[in-house]
Amino acid sequence: MHLHRPLTALISFGLLLGCGTTPDDVASNEPSAPPSGSSVDAGTPEDTSPMPSSGSDAGSGGAAGAGGAAGGPGTPLPKLAPAKNLAMSEIAVFQGVKVPIMKAGQEHDPSKSVHPVAGRAGFVRVYVEPQSGFTPQTVTARLTLTRPGAAPTSIEATLYVDEASEESNLDSTLNVPFPAGAVETDTSYSVELLTPPEQVNGSVTGARFPSTGELPLHAWDTGSVFKVKLVPVLNNGKLPELGAAQLELYRQELQAMYPVRKVELTVREAYDYPGTVYAGGSGISSLLTAVTNLRQKDGAPDDVYYYGAFRATETYSGYCSGGCTTGICHLVGSSTDTYSRACVGVGYKGSSAAGTMAHELGHAHGLPHAPCGSVAGPDSSFPYTGGKIGAWGWDSRDDTLVEPATRDFMSYCNPSWISDYNFDRLLHRMNKVANQTASDTGAGSEQASEWQTAEVLSDGTLVWSDVVTLRRAPDAEPRAVVFERAGRDTGKAVAQFYPLADRPGGTLLVPKRAEPWDAVRVADLAGRTVRAPAAP
Repeated sequence: MHLHRPLTALISFGLLLGCGTTPDDVASNEPSAPPSGSSVDAGTPEDTSPMPSSGSDAGSGGAAGAGGAAGGPGTPLPKLAPAKNLAMSEIAVFQGVKVPIMKAGQEHDPSKSVHPVAGRAGFVRVYVEPQSGFTPQTVTARLTLTRPGAAPTSIEATLYVDEASEESNLDSTLNVPFPAGAVETDTSYSVELLTPPEQVNGSVTGARFPSTGELPLHAWDTGSVFKVKLVPVLNNGKLPELGAAQLELYRQELQAMYPVRKVELTVREAYDYPGTVYAGGSGISSLLTAVTNLRQKDGAPDDVYYYGAFRATETYSGYCSGGCTTGICHLVGSSTDTYSRACVGVGYKGSSAAGTMAHELGHAHGLPHAPCGSVAGPDSSFPYTGGKIGAWGWDSRDDTLVEPATRDFMSYCNPSWISDYNFDRLLHRMNKVANQTASDTGAGSEQASEWQTAEVLSDGTLVWSDVVTLRRAPDAEPRAVVFERAGRDTGKAVAQFYPLADRPGGTLLVPKRAEPWDAVRVADLAGRTVRAPAAP
C-alpha cells in the first residue's frame, strides 16, 4: 500500500558540482530528479521522478514559509545555530527503499544493511525527537556531502516541528533531497539540525551527526546505465504495444525500483518468430530460447539485456481468461554468465506489462521468487514472512511511502514493491556486472566457442534449437554429456543447463563437437539421464 500526500514545493535547491563538472554536463549525461516547480523535458529518457518535499505543519506558512537551499563553493548559507532541545533519532537514505545510516546516535553497521546507490537521486530522511524545553518552531536540516579533492556541498530542507517524527508520516520528517550525481562511492556526509540564533535557552544534544567530521555513506556503484533492448515479437501476425507512452511505463517501472542511476530502453526491429505463443502462454518457453539465441546472433554487448515482448491475442483479458503465464526467464546465479541475459513477457498496454518486465528481469539477475502466491522455487532465504517487503519503501514517481506489508515484486501477490532484501541483492549483482563490463575481463582473451542449444521440456525431453557462438564461456549448471555413434560411446563433455525460474525445464547448451555423433546422453535433466538423437 502506498501512502499518498500532496506534493508541495517546499524545497528548492541548486547543487554546485566540483571536480570541473558543469551543470550542463550533468543535464546531458545523468538522470536528474528536479524539485517541485522545476521542469524537465519529458521526452528525454532520464529519471524525471519528483523529489520529495519536506513536510510542514499548517502553522509554518506552507511553501512560502518553508524552503531549502543548496550551496557549493562561494554560496553563502543562512546564518543559523545548532538546534536546542531537539535531537535526531534516526537518519535514513531513500532511493526506493529505506537505507538506515544512523539510529539513536549510532552509525548503522553497513555490513548489515542495504547500501545507498551511487549516482542515483533520492533524499536523506531526518527523524527528530523534541526534548524537554523544546519550543515548536521551524527547523532546518543541513546535509553536507563531501568527496576527496572537492569542496563540500550543502543542501537544506525546513520543517515546522512540534512533535516527534513518525515513520509512516513523510510530513513529520525533514526530507533533504539530492539529485542524481550528488552521491558517489567515495561520498561522506554529515547532518545538522539548525534554528535561528535567537532561539530559547536550552542545551544542544544530538543536533549533529556525526558530532564532528563526516562519515562515509558506503554507496555502491551499479554502472552508468541499465540497458534493456525491447524485442517486438511478431507472433501469429500480432506485434506488441510499444508506443511512446508504453515505453515510458516500462522505463519508469525499472527506474523507480531498480538500484540504478538511469535506465536506457531501446527497441530492436521486429523479430518474426517462426513459432507461436498461444493464449495462456503455451509455447512461451520456446520463445525464450529463441530470443536468448537471437541476442547472441545480434552480437549484443554483454551489458545489454533483451526483453521479447509479444501478444498472443488482441487483448490481455483474452490472453489470460483461463489463467496464463505472463512472462518467463532463466534463473542463473552466476554474475559472469552473459548468455542468459534475456527474458520474454506479454506486450499489452498498461502498467501490468511493465510490472511483468521488472519481475522477469529480476530473474535474469539471479532473483528467485518471493514466497507469496503459487510461485515455483521460492527463495528459502527471503527474510520476511508471506513475501512482504518488510521495510519502508519510497516510490519516486508519486513521492509516496510504501508500507512494509506490501508484497515483494518477485512474488505473485499485489500490490507489490521491492524489498530492501531484493534491492540489496540486485545492487550486489549489478555491481558485479558493472565491474565486469568496465574491466572487460576475458572478453578479448577467451576464445569464442560454439554451442548447440536445446529447449528442455518439463520431462527432460530435448528439442534442438540453434547453434550459437559465445564470446564468453557459459556459466550455468554443469551437466555431464556422453556422445554416441552407432551405439558406442565416442566422447564426453560438460553441457550447461539454464533452468527456468517459473516452471520445470529450461535451455541446454551442448559443446559443438567436430566428430560426428548420432545421439547424446545428458545426466540430471528432470531427475533422470536423458538420451536424445543428434540435432538435425
